Amino acid sequence: MKKKTYNLLLLKKKISKNQSFKEISSLSKEKDKNRNAVKSLNDLLNNSKSNIGELMTSGDLKNMSYFQEEIRKRVEISKSRENFLRAEIKSKMKELSKIKKQEDVVKNKIKDIDYLSNEEKEKKTEITLFNKGSGL
Repeated sequence: MKKKTYNLLLLKKKISKNQSFKEISSLSKEKDKNRNAVKSLNDLLNNSKSNIGELMTSGDLKNMSYFQEEIRKRVEISKSRENFLRAEIKSKMKELSKIKKQEDVVKNKIKDIDYLSNEEKEKKTEITLFNKGSGL
């Protein structure tokens, strides 16, 4: 393959790498937001508990129980989401490392092509100099 093809491939790998960085960054931000939401929900759940000995009607008790159950459901959903985001970030990190390795391989190929072309140029100049020297 020609050097131009490898340069285009290298450019493609750099674009893929940047895209992966952006995806990892947005997933990390989403994970942080989710973690803050879980913390807020847990605080809300802890604050919504009734004091022992406080008189409540059955309707109030039922409403409080329903409210706490809904918060618990949302906390579980948020924790599940956090686990998913963690797995997704890990997957993107593996993909990023694979792209970096591929980029290194392409860079090495470009160096090899440059080295071979320089060697070829040197041989041509040696042949030219030899031919000029023998012609005199």
